[in-house]
Amino acid sequence: MDELAVGYYKSMDATRGRPGKGARLVIGAVIIKHKLNLSDEETVLPIQENPYLRWFVGLSSYKDEAPFTPSLFVTIRRRVGTAVFASFEQTILASIEEKKASRQSTNQPEEEKAENQGQMVVDATVAELAIRYPTDLSLLDEAREVSEAIIDELFKLSTRRKKPRTYRQQARKDYLAVAKKRKAGIKLRRKSTKQQL
Repeated sequence: MDELAVGYYKSMDATRGRPGKGARLVIGAVIIKHKLNLSDEETVLPIQENPYLRWFVGLSSYKDEAPFTPSLFVTIRRRVGTAVFASFEQTILASIEEKKASRQSTNQPEEEKAENQGQMVVDATVAELAIRYPTDLSLLDEAREVSEAIIDELFKLSTRRKKPRTYRQQARKDYLAVAKKRKAGIKLRRKSTKQQL
């Protein structure tokens, strides 16, 4: 990777244009692209979603946005020149082939068990949640509204003159009376659940 980084930085001009992306990000993305056999566009999403690939390209934390645009590959090819970029690709592909050949010659399994070098802690508590409270009551209210919409649509298609009574305004008032309370007791929630049903 260091040889590739030297070649990458040699082709850049620090006095002209916008600052370039880091060598680890660019070279790591090229390695991922060729190792997983992806197109320029397909390479961005796995790097955005996978914490291991983010670490591999030198990103330290998760962000809900793409680390770079797919046009990065085109820009880098243009900036460093096709010869340098082609040498990146050839070095990476040669390295992959060399490792495959060495595994086959020693009859080692594809996935060796590596020695544990530490512990990785992945925290899932930072994921955004959209949980409403009280959950059961709000789901019932939503189901009631959907049912009412279905009744309205079916009534338009029917030959009946009078729409069935649903007490929708009263049901909505009852739901809001409980949903707006900070601390609705168990008895009140049970009662309002029965009312919604």
